[in-house]
Amino acid sequence: MMADKGACPDGVMGCCNGCSKSNACTLAKAQGKTCLIVTMMYSFFNPGYLEAAIANNNIPAYFCFSGYDSMEAVTDVMNKNGTVTFYHCEPDLFHLKHEGKLQRIALSNVVATATSGFGERGYGNQTENPVNVDFTPEKLEKVLFQPAAPRSVARRLLDQVSARSSRHQLAAESTGHDWDGSEPNPSFTTACNWVKTNYMTWKAWLDPLPLCSFQGHMEHTVGGCDNSTPYSNVSFVWATPDPANAILPCQLRGRDGESAATNAHESVLRLARRQRPPVVALARYETAL
Repeated sequence: MMADKGACPDGVMGCCNGCSKSNACTLAKAQGKTCLIVTMMYSFFNPGYLEAAIANNNIPAYFCFSGYDSMEAVTDVMNKNGTVTFYHCEPDLFHLKHEGKLQRIALSNVVATATSGFGERGYGNQTENPVNVDFTPEKLEKVLFQPAAPRSVARRLLDQVSARSSRHQLAAESTGHDWDGSEPNPSFTTACNWVKTNYMTWKAWLDPLPLCSFQGHMEHTVGGCDNSTPYSNVSFVWATPDPANAILPCQLRGRDGESAATNAHESVLRLARRQRPPVVALARYETAL
């Protein structure tokens, strides 16, 4: 198993030659038994937490540090259909490439608070860090603050979103932009695409946009009122159109679930009828919608 002394120098977190080990491993080796090897990242990532949690559950284990990107040893074992235990951050491209092949390990219930230490008494000895817990992924509604439970917005949010699944989805979408170099800001593009395609998820999180009105949000011109033509012409446009589509308004919504375009169209028809000269029997309305 590859270990890098630079990822955990000797004497730091109980390391020797890039690895530390639990006291249970020391006892197991003395009896000629084997120990589990856990591939770690750096000693300063969540310092001492996983090591103490495993050691305090009396699991004989080595903790070998190889840096964040050094996953070759893990990949090599997987390619040989072997089993390997490793500690890594999610979301990450590595987990997406090997989706369905990885199993998250959960440890026991909490009994103490982590001290961010390990190897305080030296390599392979008992730790003074009493933590022995890890938490499985939980849906947000299971830890919902009770006073917020009756609120419709909070309930809608928690019913429709999983922090873990959303994070995973964003990571999966961003990988298509990160590597080809074609996107100058892949993080923004990924977030923007998620907003566009998940309207039903996030729409209840925000206050509704204001209703559109002809008087407040549209500009119009009236022609043909001098009896030179048999028709009166009313043309109108949005005062602030959508940059991507000028026939739609920007930051407005329709009335009672109707589209903003329908709402505005009805308003202009009513206005046009009021402004039509009495001598004209037929009116033609030319609109931008």
